[in-house]
Amino acid sequence: MRLKILILILTFLTYASYAGIGGGSSSGKQLNHSLLAGGSLTFRGNLDGVGDNAMFETYSETDMAVDASGTVFIMDNVNSSIRKMTVSGSVGTVETYKVNITSTIGMVSDGLGNLFIMRNSSPNTRIRKISASGVITSFALVSSTAMTDLKIDNNTKNLYLSLNCAIYKITSQAVVTLFSGTPGSCAIVDGVSTTAQFSNASRLTVNPNTEDLYVAEPNNQIIRKVTSAGTVTAFAGLLNTSGSTNGTSATARFSGPNDITYDTSLNQLFVVDGGNRAVRKIDLSGNVTTFSGLIGSQDYIDGVSSTARFSGPFRIATNNSGIFYVADRLKLVQGIRQISSAGTVNTVAGATPSLIGDVNGTGSSARFGGIYDITFDSSGNAYVIDNCCGGFKVKKITPRGVVTTTATVPGYNGENGKIVFHPNGKIYTSNYYSPITHQITTSGVVTLFAGSTQGTTDGVSSTAQFYFLGDLAVNSTGDIFVADQHGIRKIDSAGTVSTFAGNVLTSGYLDGVSTTARFNNISALAFDENDNLYVGEYGGAKIRKITPAGTVSTFVGVEGSNSFLDGTGNSARVNGINSMVSDKNNNIYFCDNTAVRKMTTAGVVTTFAGRTTSSSGIILSGARLGPLPGAVNSNCSIGYYNKIIYNALPFSITIMPAK
Repeated sequence: MRLKILILILTFLTYASYAGIGGGSSSGKQLNHSLLAGGSLTFRGNLDGVGDNAMFETYSETDMAVDASGTVFIMDNVNSSIRKMTVSGSVGTVETYKVNITSTIGMVSDGLGNLFIMRNSSPNTRIRKISASGVITSFALVSSTAMTDLKIDNNTKNLYLSLNCAIYKITSQAVVTLFSGTPGSCAIVDGVSTTAQFSNASRLTVNPNTEDLYVAEPNNQIIRKVTSAGTVTAFAGLLNTSGSTNGTSATARFSGPNDITYDTSLNQLFVVDGGNRAVRKIDLSGNVTTFSGLIGSQDYIDGVSSTARFSGPFRIATNNSGIFYVADRLKLVQGIRQISSAGTVNTVAGATPSLIGDVNGTGSSARFGGIYDITFDSSGNAYVIDNCCGGFKVKKITPRGVVTTTATVPGYNGENGKIVFHPNGKIYTSNYYSPITHQITTSGVVTLFAGSTQGTTDGVSSTAQFYFLGDLAVNSTGDIFVADQHGIRKIDSAGTVSTFAGNVLTSGYLDGVSTTARFNNISALAFDENDNLYVGEYGGAKIRKITPAGTVSTFVGVEGSNSFLDGTGNSARVNGINSMVSDKNNNIYFCDNTAVRKMTTAGVVTTFAGRTTSSSGIILSGARLGPLPGAVNSNCSIGYYNKIIYNALPFSITIMPAK
């Protein structure tokens, strides 16, 4: 007994040293959100920060611009905001500049400290001006939609819009004229002024020395030139012919030229060639060469010229002094890459994917590919589901952060996988995309436990069916309860499946007894010490309580009122419950999108980790270490052991003290 007590004390002190607890308030020691294992917290979010601490929403940026001082502006359409990045050397510092900039797709700097943004306000396109002090005013209105790009001639201060398969010109006095193309007639036709035609995805740049425009047509594999008089001709590439050949004019080939910019200091054009995963350079004679990246090679590697790799280059902007910025994407990774005039690539903001992988190790040397759930054995070892490299793996993490692989589970996709440690010393797993639960020994032996094909049939072991398997929880007698879409199924020690509460195929909101009750998309389960089962509903925005006898009642929240508000019972609001755990005092901790919250036995809900909104009012997503409340990822899955909350993020395990 003394040895067991000593082990528990040492285990707690281990956690305390990581999480920054143990000193109490009298010591003034800050409670922290700390890393236990893994290379990165997350690669997706909208958190401001320096270098790889900054996060962007994948596929959210719609345009980029650089002002005369070298400040980069990034339009984040998912979060209706503009992010601002200042660059010192090879590191960018990102902060949210403006919020509530909705339905925007184009942005440009005039070199005088003002930004112009293009906003769709159907049936019109509105051009708005943001002054250096952040004041937003309306500048011009164009009676058309289907916008794709906005650029400026920094000599004349004329704006040019790619809009509805035509190009419009707006003078510095806000006079709007049709410059080239035929609105609504989408094709590739060269010609004089309005006899020409463009595609509906045209991207622009301006040579201020000649007032010529250059147009990238990503759907048609061609770069076109528009003279100051509006005459349109083919400039580089061959219409509707993809390829990667360098050469002059029509001998060159592109594959999805996503964006184009002109650098005044180098007097050349630079094209993001998305399909070829490279940045191409074009001189004013139409000669095309590869500037950075290796044609056809997809990766995310910093380096010199052709040693660098891009994954999904999308937008490009220049500071007109030979420095370029490219928005690049790789699965969940999104970063801003900087390219020097010599073609050297460096990631200045956003995380790098080298921190993702399938590597066992200790602490930050370990790598994960996508953690989806976490559970604990009686000794404080954590077990997680890691969906990496095409396999569904169960990995063990000791209290000191040592990561090893326990088993590989066949037939699972890995996404939305759930895991629970049973008092019998075995691990049980489920997966949303598989109607089968597996049993795994701690030595790695995997066997089918229950389930067969998709359905709702109760029965013994492999005669039973599941529909969409979700979270798992175990009661004091060893029965396993499984969330199955709108119902809860029970699996006894022999593998016999029965429906415990709700109806798998029928959603709704109804308290009652057992299968007379109705639920709305069950997302999380947790038992307290008295075998009461708490049920988190993602669709219904509630927490329900089920007694051991099967009586269902609403404990916290209001049906359909997805919000975020601390309070008691139905005065509290929850938004998107992902995971739930219980402590020894029957408190329930749960992930609620971007926060970790606590619910007492009296139904009092408080928030102690993570933030829902920034000081400027936008919803925060992502994860960050440091003093609580900090920030946690919207996809977190939590576990509890000995007064410590484990936070299972996609690519790491973090810890924080329970409160």
